[in-house]
Amino acid sequence: MPFPQATVLLFAAAAAVTVTPAPTPAPTPAEMPKPRSLADVARERKLVPPKGTGEAPASEAQGPLRVEELQDNGAVADGFLSVYGRVRNTGRAPACRVRLFLRMFDENGLLLSKGETTTDLKVVPAGDAVPFGARLKVPPGVRGSRERAPDVLAEGPARTNSQRVSRVEGEVLDFSEECR
Repeated sequence: MPFPQATVLLFAAAAAVTVTPAPTPAPTPAEMPKPRSLADVARERKLVPPKGTGEAPASEAQGPLRVEELQDNGAVADGFLSVYGRVRNTGRAPACRVRLFLRMFDENGLLLSKGETTTDLKVVPAGDAVPFGARLKVPPGVRGSRERAPDVLAEGPARTNSQRVSRVEGEVLDFSEECR
C-alpha cells in the first residue's frame, strides 16, 4: 500500500526540525578549579617527598632495600663528583642485581646531574648493608660542597653565578631476590 505524497512530505518536514540546546551558565570564579603546579601533581602522585620532611615517598619506604649514609667527597675533580654510601637490606631474603639512581642538586634545589650505579658487592645479605660508589658528571662552573670560592686576586674576576653542589639523593631503582 503506497503512501500518498502529502504524507511523505510531512515526514520529511518533521525530520528537518532541529532543536537548539539551552545555553550552559558560565562558572563563577569560586567554582573554577585552581591551577596546580607540576610540583603539586608530583607530590600527589608521590613522585617526590613533601618539602621539609626529608622522608622518602611511601612506595620507597615500604621496600626491603634503602640507601643510607649517602654523601659526596665535596670536591669536583676533572668534571666529576665522587658519591658514596651504603644500601641496607631490611628484608628476609638476600638481594642481588641492585641498581641505584642518584641525583645531585645545587643550593637552590636545581637538578645538576643524575646517574645510575650498582652496589660494590653482587649480593646484599638479609639484614646487612653493603657499600656503593659512583661518579656524577658536574656541569661546567659548578663547585663542590667543600671547595673554596675562586680567589679574585689570583684567578681574576669571580663568576657572579657560580653554583655549588648542595646535596645528593639516591634511591633503589631495581633489585632481584633470586640470587644464585
